[in-house]
Amino acid sequence: MRGDITYHVYGVHAGRGEDTYLGAFRTVCDAEAEVKRLKALEMKGRNWADQHHNKGFVIRKVVVETDFEVPSRPAPRDKYFVKTSVKPSDPKHGKRRSSTYFADTPVSEKPRRFADMSATTPCSTLSSPSDKEPVSWL
Repeated sequence: MRGDITYHVYGVHAGRGEDTYLGAFRTVCDAEAEVKRLKALEMKGRNWADQHHNKGFVIRKVVVETDFEVPSRPAPRDKYFVKTSVKPSDPKHGKRRSSTYFADTPVSEKPRRFADMSATTPCSTLSSPSDKEPVSWL
């Protein structure tokens, strides 16, 4: 929250104009632990810190200037849902699955359809637990 102090970790590399931001932490201890972890990190048999941040790491004290706001509801993912159904087809080709994507609307309105997709999948790879329950909600 506004006025709190956080500690930001930056990687420094010779020849690079700006330092690389690597994370924010609530305590100096947490920031130092992250620096220690980064210094020990190896990739492809080489020390990652030596290769990408050859001048080491710095921890900077930062005063928070904004207030956290809880995002408004509904979240974008809550505004959509999918109905799927299994349709009979030739047994040699598997079952045909049809998916219809809807945008949720107020209760007084009919949900708005915005995409239809169909695919044929082998019987063993159907994701629904039962063909008798073809509707799934996200």
